This record gives sequence, C-alpha cells and structure tokens, in this order.
Amino acid sequence: MEERPKNYNIVIAFLVMIIIAVSCYAFYGKTGLKEDSAIGNKALSVLDDVDIAEEEALILKVKNDSSENFNNVSPVLIYYDANGMPFHEGWAAKIGYFASGETRCMEFYDTVKDYSKVELGLFNVGNEISYTDMRDKITYNAEKSKEVDGFDENKLNFNGENKSDMDVSLVFQIAYYSGEKLIYEDEFMTIAKANSTFEEYEYLQTSFIDGTPFPDGFTYEVNLVEAVEYVDMYSDIENTQISDDKIDFEELDDDEKIEHALHQVFKTQYGDKLDSAKITITKMYSAKEVETNPLLKSLNIKEGEIPFEATIDFLPAEGADPNIFTIPNGEFDSTSGWVHNASRLGILSPDNANSGNYIIRNLGTGW
Repeated sequence: MEERPKNYNIVIAFLVMIIIAVSCYAFYGKTGLKEDSAIGNKALSVLDDVDIAEEEALILKVKNDSSENFNNVSPVLIYYDANGMPFHEGWAAKIGYFASGETRCMEFYDTVKDYSKVELGLFNVGNEISYTDMRDKITYNAEKSKEVDGFDENKLNFNGENKSDMDVSLVFQIAYYSGEKLIYEDEFMTIAKANSTFEEYEYLQTSFIDGTPFPDGFTYEVNLVEAVEYVDMYSDIENTQISDDKIDFEELDDDEKIEHALHQVFKTQYGDKLDSAKITITKMYSAKEVETNPLLKSLNIKEGEIPFEATIDFLPAEGADPNIFTIPNGEFDSTSGWVHNASRLGILSPDNANSGNYIIRNLGTGW
C-alpha cells in the first residue's frame, strides 16, 4: 500500500481537543504494544496481536474493559517518537457497536514498526447515528462445506434469519488459532433484510498472506461480533447523478472519473458552504490488491469498480465555518483560508441506473 500523507498537526489537535473536552471526538483507552513502552489502561486491553508484514498491517485482539458500550467508533493507533510527539496513525474499519466486557479483533493498516510508544484508542465518528445491539434478533449457523469427489473447497456456509422489522448490518468474524495463539483473522459484512432469511459464505483461510501454510492442527472460531440497524449514510450522495453534458466520461482516465465523482459528492455534502476543492488521487487498488486485502474483499467489490485513496484541499465559501471541513481530518490554514490534507477512501462505481455516470460508495477515512 502506498504511504498516505502524514498529518502531524491534526493528531496533535485531536489530542488537545480531547483533553479540553470541547470536540465531538472522544479517545478511549491506552495500551502500549511494546513491553518497554507500556501505558496504563482502563478502557481497552490487547489480549493478542499478529503482525502482517507483507501488508504493513497489524491484527489486535482487543477487550472492552470499561463499563461503556462503545457506539459508532473508529479504532486508531497513534504512534509516538522518542520525543513523545505523535508522528503516524494506523486505522481500522469502523465499529458500530462494541459491548462492555466483549472481545473482538481489529485489523489496522498502514502501521509502522519504528516507534517509541503507541496508543490504541477509539474515536467517536462524530455523527448523530446511535446503534443498538440487535444480535438477539439474529439466528445463524456456520458449517464447513463437505468434501465432494475428493475435493474440499474450504467454504464456510452461513445460514440464518433476521427476526427484526429492520434491515440489519451483520459482521461475522473468523479468528484462527494455533493452540491459544491468534495467528490470523478474517471477517465479512452482509445486510440481512427485515424479517427474512439469509445465505452467505466465506472461504476459510489455510495460509498466511505470503503463502506459508498455517501450523498443523490450527483451529478457527466464528462469531457474530456485530448486528446493528443498517443505515445507508451515503444514500443521498450515491444517488446523485454526475450529469454534465460537457463531459464525456468514457474518454476520462480512471483518476479523472474519481475526481469528478468526488466533486459531485462534496457539492451534495457541503452545498454553498464549499467554494472549491482540489483533489489528488493518491492510490487506486488493483484487482489483485483487492483480492489479498481482507477489508476490501468484505466490501464485495465488483468488476468495473475501483477502490481509491485521495487527498483533498477544501476552500470554504466566504463566511462558512472552516472547521466543518476538518472533520474527520484536515488542517485549516488561516493565512490562505484553505483546509489542507483531508483524506478520503472510497469506491468508484458505475451508476447502473444512469448509463455513463458514476457514483462513489463507501466513502470515508478507513475501510
């Protein structure tokens, strides 16, 4: 994965805002991942960890030691240098609901190895969505496919039922162990329609990313770690057509298509509060990268779709509050009036309802 632009000041700003408790963000818990940099922790504890060097990734098995049910949070690792200054962030996929006393795995990407101290925290995403644990409304079983004609395809079949009157977003986690040691983790998300059954499957892993087989006798454990009401946060954005008669999208490069689609998203999101935006596409994922990235695989990326990373500079309209463009990240330059180094991830997708147009789905700051 290409290295994302580092944004030191925004990390410092987050920490300051947390301390003075005036921000919509909150930071829970501290855990040193090195014995010589251990920090006291009351909210979260790391029970196990797995380093995935090939992807600059880290899997952590984390327990919620607090009495609070964490709601709508993004896990983050903040790395510090020898001078105690934050210099890098590693993010994991957003968590809708993390109950008190429970344990789940988190896979962090864009991690680093050379650091003095690291803190593990959960940032409130900062919108008004409040999720309720709906796992009591979900029944399921997970069974490994039987061997057919001497062939074992290592498929895990999920069959279940959503007994609620709402569509529910489900996250299933498959944790792999050698003895009691966690060696790998995989998960996938699906939507269970209201009052209906569902059938899904996921292939079981038998080797690490580099092809090395798992140890003999390895085991796996399947858990439904999250079931919350499905909320399409991007419905208005995704349904916005990119209709500009002066542009022939078929003649644009992929990065130009993403840029135009993002401009339309920001126009919808910020309205007349936005003057202009400069967009730089920093990464487009290949089909091979999608196949080897568990988080991207869980997004069911189809042929013709392009996952991407981008850096954006926003120019707020005259009189608009620049701080709205610094959430969830970005740095306001009072001299120029621009908000620099905001980062976004998303998937460029053909708009099936409007041939030749494109939409952005799964827009955010982390997979």
